Amino acid sequence: MTNQPLLPEAALYLDQAMALIRQGQAEAALDIFNRALQIEPSYPPGHYNRGTLLIMLGRHEEALSSLDRALNLRPDFAEAHLAKGNAYKALERYDEALTAYDLALTIQPDNATAYYNKGVVLDVLERLQEALACLDLAISLRPDYALAHNNRGAVLSKLNRNEEALQSCDCAIALKYNYPEAYLNKGKALEALNHLESALDLFKLALSMQPDYLNVYLALGNTLSDLGRWQEASLAYNDALTVNPDYAEAHFNQGICRLKLGDFALGLPKYEWRWHKKLSKSPLEHLNASPFWLGRESIFGKIILIHAEQGLGDTLQFCRYAKLVAQQGARVYLAVQTPLESLLVGLPGIHQLLCQSGPLPDFDYHCPLMSLPLAFDTTVDTIPTGIPYIFSHPNKVNSWQKFLNPPKQPRVGLAWSGNKMHTNDHNRSIALATFIKLLCGDMQFFSLQQEYREDDQAILGQYPQLQFFGDQLHDFSDTAALIELMDLIISVDTSVAHLAGAMGKPVWLLLPFNPDWRWLLDRDDSPWYPTMRLFRQSARGDWDSVIARVASALQTHDFANSVVQGTEP
Repeated sequence: MTNQPLLPEAALYLDQAMALIRQGQAEAALDIFNRALQIEPSYPPGHYNRGTLLIMLGRHEEALSSLDRALNLRPDFAEAHLAKGNAYKALERYDEALTAYDLALTIQPDNATAYYNKGVVLDVLERLQEALACLDLAISLRPDYALAHNNRGAVLSKLNRNEEALQSCDCAIALKYNYPEAYLNKGKALEALNHLESALDLFKLALSMQPDYLNVYLALGNTLSDLGRWQEASLAYNDALTVNPDYAEAHFNQGICRLKLGDFALGLPKYEWRWHKKLSKSPLEHLNASPFWLGRESIFGKIILIHAEQGLGDTLQFCRYAKLVAQQGARVYLAVQTPLESLLVGLPGIHQLLCQSGPLPDFDYHCPLMSLPLAFDTTVDTIPTGIPYIFSHPNKVNSWQKFLNPPKQPRVGLAWSGNKMHTNDHNRSIALATFIKLLCGDMQFFSLQQEYREDDQAILGQYPQLQFFGDQLHDFSDTAALIELMDLIISVDTSVAHLAGAMGKPVWLLLPFNPDWRWLLDRDDSPWYPTMRLFRQSARGDWDSVIARVASALQTHDFANSVVQGTEP
């Protein structure tokens, strides 16, 4: 790497160190490097090799110091910039890693390894198109770069270009047959293409090559869940925990499985693993330094902040616990998302309602809403069902009543899609072209959607019998007022269903084959919402049969005996 002559003793030490690395004796090699650099402290490759060895040993901060020494001596040392990027990447200092890779590429524009590693970091940062471009450059420079082909496949899967992802994974496997990560990524692409059994075969093949590959156990469990084989999925997560008892993803996903099966005693504690490695991210992350209440300490006379954590529907479902918290003798503050503020004013048990994006008062404890079931040791039989606990505003109901005119037929409210950014939206939402088949019979139909997708607009224009209001639904208090005037709500698993259920309105909920845990399995009712009826897919992706069953039930539904709760007194 350099023309600088070395003192013979230093050169001997460096040769010994490299030999020890090849023999797997990294710690001994580090000691020899230290001796060599004491003799020859101005030799850049020596500091570089010591830095790369420290990266191998997981001592990344020390590695950065060695690499900086190398670069101080030789600023155009491309390999040292590249290694520095790898150290930053391991430390999750991703912006600094990208800077280091760019410096390496400025010096060596044809460095395929730098493009590859830059692509990996961009992938982590969800800058997927940029990641793909870097991986493509790496492959153009080195067509036999198996790692780059494999990671290209992973990025293409994230971009939902799964057919192309399969081709990239196959290239990686052709170059390196014994490559479990490529089989994992190919399996994920196959799963996304609904070839679940083939995906399972690939995951098992990957495990035969690397029995301690944690991510494969996770993928295996997730695919078994998608197939409805939840007991087997739970066992797959358990196998991962045998390899690593602290594997947060396996604990969390096994918790989801147990909750679906109604095992709240095991499922709820495991659900708390969402906080490990940031599997879940509260908008109020800075509260982590404050005392976290899970029902074990007395809060009598204390101030507790309970706060929204995930989606709007989750807040609507779990805010019912505020009343139970208040019954512990605490003063309860509730921080929620902005669209729910006006709706949840006056929620039972709340001393003060706050916006989660605004300033917070002093408090003694805090608890995310979705941890409250654990705090109260909830089981399927002890779910608090004081329905209704959310009420519409009478003035808004009156305004909507005048706008809609007196009903001449039963009113049915519809919601067919949720937040398109939700990770499971492709499974839980239904295309309006399919959902529209419910518009039949002697009824009035109203859209409860606040947002419409591009494909919806043209279809809405073709069906004037479906009334929609768009921008007139300013927030969820408007949605609640409109729901109040409905005789029946038919919805996919989204916030509208939770709102209607919390108001005690009759709700028909349409669920995918692998539903969210709160809906449990093999039942057509919900212990969370007594006025809700569940319609489940009998096969993955089969909404047509669900819509047919709902349409049939709609024709025979007794609207005269529907539950109507009324507005807040």
